[in-house]
Amino acid sequence: MDLYSIQNDLIANRSADAWFTPNIAGPTFGYRWQYGTAGPDPVSYIIGEHTGHAVLREEVGLTVNWGLEVDGDDRQRHFDWAKQFPDPTVRPFWADFFWHGALIDRVELTSVDGGRGIIPMPHYGKTVTDYELAVAALIHDLSGAHEGSPRHLVEQLGFTVERDENRWSAAAPGVPQIY
Repeated sequence: MDLYSIQNDLIANRSADAWFTPNIAGPTFGYRWQYGTAGPDPVSYIIGEHTGHAVLREEVGLTVNWGLEVDGDDRQRHFDWAKQFPDPTVRPFWADFFWHGALIDRVELTSVDGGRGIIPMPHYGKTVTDYELAVAALIHDLSGAHEGSPRHLVEQLGFTVERDENRWSAAAPGVPQIY
């Protein structure tokens, strides 16, 4: 299995129905650690973790964790493009994909409008990639969000969707996609 096939065939072209989300209490084991010293003693503690986890039903070696704050401090950001929402705060988080436990991809997403929507974090010039949009749609559905599809929100915000050349255009136009 090559990386493009995983990104295109198993991630971008699968709906949330293809994934299993364990409904169990407890940690997802996707932590952010802080290391340092307190005087002469070393210290280590958890400062954040992913809030969601799913495994692809047909290929259990592929898992996704999402929700870990990008900045690790639960800050809410404000951007001009988000001012049109009733709640203009933006909370950036990661969606991390693992293949047999190894981190193989990371997409920065953002929760918008008080958590009512999920979109890719836009790049310079208010652009997002087709792959990032496919990941946002997947996480939106896996999270059980019921408002504003990522594609609709991206269009509403006037963002430009571009091919993801870094990922060999996984989820590029012309390839069947589920949004």
